Amino acid sequence: MKIGINLLYLLPGEVGGTETYGICLVEALPELDTSIAYIVYLNRESSKISIPVSSQVKVINCPVNAKNRIARYLYEQFVLPFHLWKDHIDLVHSLGYVGPLFTHCKKIVTIPDTNFYDVPESFSPLRRVVLALVSELAAKLSDHVLTISEFSKQQIHKHINIPLEKISVTHLGPGWLEKPVPNVDWETLKCRYALPEKYIIAFGGGAQHKNIRRLLAAYEMKMSNHDHSLVIMGHLPQGLKIPSQPTIDPMSARVHCLGFVPTEDIYPLLSHAALFVLPTLYEGFGLPILEAQYAGVPVAASSAASLPEIGGNGAYYFDPTSVESISDAIQHSLRINASEANLLQDAARLNLSRFSWRITAKSTLDAYRNQFT
Repeated sequence: MKIGINLLYLLPGEVGGTETYGICLVEALPELDTSIAYIVYLNRESSKISIPVSSQVKVINCPVNAKNRIARYLYEQFVLPFHLWKDHIDLVHSLGYVGPLFTHCKKIVTIPDTNFYDVPESFSPLRRVVLALVSELAAKLSDHVLTISEFSKQQIHKHINIPLEKISVTHLGPGWLEKPVPNVDWETLKCRYALPEKYIIAFGGGAQHKNIRRLLAAYEMKMSNHDHSLVIMGHLPQGLKIPSQPTIDPMSARVHCLGFVPTEDIYPLLSHAALFVLPTLYEGFGLPILEAQYAGVPVAASSAASLPEIGGNGAYYFDPTSVESISDAIQHSLRINASEANLLQDAARLNLSRFSWRITAKSTLDAYRNQFT
């Protein structure tokens, strides 16, 4: 069997969890069955990413820019099918919401979530309409649909009216962290980012559903009750700034925005934190919960969308629409005793046993094989 992996959507450093999904799945699949060949189709922007090429795995760099969405969609519909025919592909798997609608071979599309319906404020009106249209067409014309959580499966069924039996769930692995963690000198890293001794950590993000404004309000509400700073990996939403005069607003001295953080720095930054907070209003999966559990840091997370499904009993949950609820969760998590902390850590380790890229690859491969039975 020859499988085509469509990664034409991939923009390194810009597409978040779907980049992790695409690369880690491609690396895990060949280990399960050496008789299956894979051809990975990349765009110009992703042509430099590291995908292990072997007798089983071939990479084709396509002359199209993913940042030009219209050009990419047209290439996907009118040029990629020709490649699939020329390369004798038996099944093409498109991992980023959309894929070629008409091909000679079987088609599977992964729709990680239905954010274009559930959080429309995170999209321009035109992009939301186009993404909803092409995703719906891809889902309806594909032989099977994959998604990454039971929550997303139900949302796809609800919004796109895809029969539940046509949708399979393939949970993701714990981010990049199954790979060997680089040996990073903590004191050097601490100086590089000017980190405080004690801190709470969170991921930033420009989209409104990341809920960073409420996180900052929740932190400020009761920051006098503890001496932990708030460290944010990534960027703040557009227009949101932390005051820069500590003498006027003491919060500015205790909130540290790190901007872009390389992948190799994420694990040590998480593992030295007192608490990881995930306030998001919407996630199709919630990789950061697993990354934090993998790093051994206590987790306080939103109770929205897929997060309780993914975090299991290894996290403390709060109402992300309530600043007071977020603030109380932070306070509670910082104050738990050693016995409670050990129980939470045990639950996190047990939860992690449900997730690995090998498990993701196996369930994906099962979906491929089922199309030929």
